[in-house]
Amino acid sequence: MKAKLSFLMSALSLGLVIALVFVACSNETNNPPANGDTSSNSNGSVPPDVNNDGVVDFTQFSVSPSGEKVYISATIEGTFDEPIVKVEFLGIPSSWISSEPYTLPSKNVRLNSVIDLNEKSMDCKQYSVQVKACIDDACSEKKMAAKSGTFTKPDYMCGTSSAGGSGVSSSSESPWVFEAPRVVDVPVNTSIEIGSGSIKLTGDADLDAQPDITVIGGTIRRPTAIGDDDVIVGKEYSSSDKYLGSTAPSANTEVAQNYEYYLIYLSDGSKYLLQFLKGDNASSFASWPKKCTFWKAAKFPE
Repeated sequence: MKAKLSFLMSALSLGLVIALVFVACSNETNNPPANGDTSSNSNGSVPPDVNNDGVVDFTQFSVSPSGEKVYISATIEGTFDEPIVKVEFLGIPSSWISSEPYTLPSKNVRLNSVIDLNEKSMDCKQYSVQVKACIDDACSEKKMAAKSGTFTKPDYMCGTSSAGGSGVSSSSESPWVFEAPRVVDVPVNTSIEIGSGSIKLTGDADLDAQPDITVIGGTIRRPTAIGDDDVIVGKEYSSSDKYLGSTAPSANTEVAQNYEYYLIYLSDGSKYLLQFLKGDNASSFASWPKKCTFWKAAKFPE
């Protein structure tokens, strides 16, 4: 009798072990990855894009950096019977993203979201961000679509200057560091907005190779030199008097010359580096319109 009971207990124990192994294997197979059902996957990578035309449609999707922000926009459409019930961001933390309110479920979602590059936990590197929209809560394979784009937080926003080298060797100097350039055409006697101020080239509409630069809402001066033929975004430039310098200008007019650089100090404390060239359709610098390239100073001597 003891032998039979012993055999029965052994059989029950073996059956229990097999059952536990089966349950463990089933859970491992059926449970999605930990980041698969979160609203934002911050591991720095995103899955491939998914097109699902006629079920979930993305139109006018864009990831557009501008200044120190990144704008994500899209129109997302479901169907009349199956509206959009979920919108997720993958690739970056959800705390980095702010969105204009929208209502779910909805047949049509207009997405307007912003990423602030000043986020302190964001490293200076390239990121991928994906928007996923679903017409069921589980985001089933046939019930969703996804679109992605990339953006970069530039080195100058992290207080480094890996782009183009250090440029400034003396620790006593406060360097100039510039953001990405903007290029505008400047017609004669026409105000052009730059930051909180504006500039105007005043001269002869028929012929004026060296018109006056008038600054409204600020002052202007010419640096001695900049040290490079081209301005490199994120590079540190010397505030030594031999280069850009640190002396604030007192005049609000200068003479515009081809290829020369100018610094304008606006009344709100911002500063810009300017360069004037002949316009794309102009035969020479004497013709109109002229072209102005300007860089906002992200860092400058106080």
